[in-house]
Amino acid sequence: MDIKENLQQLKKLQITDKNETLVFSKHAILLKWIDKVAPLLKYNNEHYRLFMDAALRVSIPGISSRTADPCLNIMKGVVNRAITELENDITSPQDTKKEELKYPDKITLKWLRDHVPAHFFWSFVLILFFMFCLGLKFADTKLYKSLIETYTASDNTVKKIVRPNK
Repeated sequence: MDIKENLQQLKKLQITDKNETLVFSKHAILLKWIDKVAPLLKYNNEHYRLFMDAALRVSIPGISSRTADPCLNIMKGVVNRAITELENDITSPQDTKKEELKYPDKITLKWLRDHVPAHFFWSFVLILFFMFCLGLKFADTKLYKSLIETYTASDNTVKKIVRPNK
């Protein structure tokens, strides 16, 4: 199905103020509407996924209007967005080809500054600061002090640890 046919079918199935009460009045009519619209949205994975997520919630029999209304609004919005995109011949971001990142011969500070987001740098600095603080805290423990006393002898020999018998 080409874009023009897809657009015409979506416009026929578009929910307007006139047919909204008819489509949403009975559960069976709503399910038929969902079955007709869903295949038309497969040209765009994002539209199809959003529509089907909402459709799965609405398709539960006996669902309350409090739960169904937001889902119905999502489905109407997706259909309207798809019609607008098809009318204006807007390509979705997934259709555009991604430019491949060229890796440098050497990773320099300049390259890192230009290509790595700032929050990664801040995360790295915070991790270093955290590790430094842990080292300071560990230096105050009895374990560290006993290790230092054990391995630092005045005559550069290792002291023998003598443990009392219990």
